[in-house]
Amino acid sequence: MISETVIFGIDPGKQGAICMIENGDKITIEDMPKGVGYPEPATTVQLIKDMVWGRDSIIAIEMTFVMPKSGATAMHHYGIGYGTCIGAAYMMDSVKMLRTIRPQVWQTDIWSVYGAHGEDTKQRTFQAMCRAWAGNPIIKELTTARGKLLDGRSDALGIATWIRDVERGSIK
Repeated sequence: MISETVIFGIDPGKQGAICMIENGDKITIEDMPKGVGYPEPATTVQLIKDMVWGRDSIIAIEMTFVMPKSGATAMHHYGIGYGTCIGAAYMMDSVKMLRTIRPQVWQTDIWSVYGAHGEDTKQRTFQAMCRAWAGNPIIKELTTARGKLLDGRSDALGIATWIRDVERGSIK
């Protein structure tokens, strides 16, 4: 059942990414196409269409709200990326389920299942993904050659891992 379904996790932010898990452990991560302050809508829709087209899919898209020191402009830009991803997902006939998920929910679940400690939420997610996907070459794609964390990629993988685990029943 789950092995035939392609799992997608999407962080629709400016530095976000789209993660696809196929056949249980084949992982592809694509950065969100860059626009002016937000993901470029037409290219984002095309990327989602290319990745999803004709595949039974389950998609989870991160949904966030205004945070302290996060201005109205930043939330407007985030909303454009979020709305573009939702619209693109609804266009696909092969999408079996679409879920929007708050970061506090998927992060708490992932951190508790795979173990992650510390104050920095981005580092905690990276720790959890290193444990969840130990030995998978995708881990190398979550940082730059100099070791800088690509947190949009890490978050997209975390979201995809979360929805996979929810579907398997290992997260309630």
